[in-house]
Amino acid sequence: MTVSFSRLSVVLLSVTLLSSSSALSQLPSYTLFESDPVTPIAMSPDGSRLYAVNTPDGHLEVFEPNSAGWATNIGSVPVGLEPVSVAVRNQDEVW
Repeated sequence: MTVSFSRLSVVLLSVTLLSSSSALSQLPSYTLFESDPVTPIAMSPDGSRLYAVNTPDGHLEVFEPNSAGWATNIGSVPVGLEPVSVAVRNQDEVW
């Protein structure tokens, strides 16, 4: 099968490419990207603490769950760029 382009098709293609490239040049230069979470939440062995990574802020959030099913944020620990996983080693140590 042979495909031929008319002059009009070539002109329309050129205009489309030019207009899309000018739209791209107007985008902001800052790009926000984050890593996907791997294991973002973990519970302490005795159930007294719930740990959750806060990827955009670079923190580990520490919560105290209650019997009603709610949790109170009791602290935030800076851990570095883009945390994606948390693991509880024992009652006193979280990675």
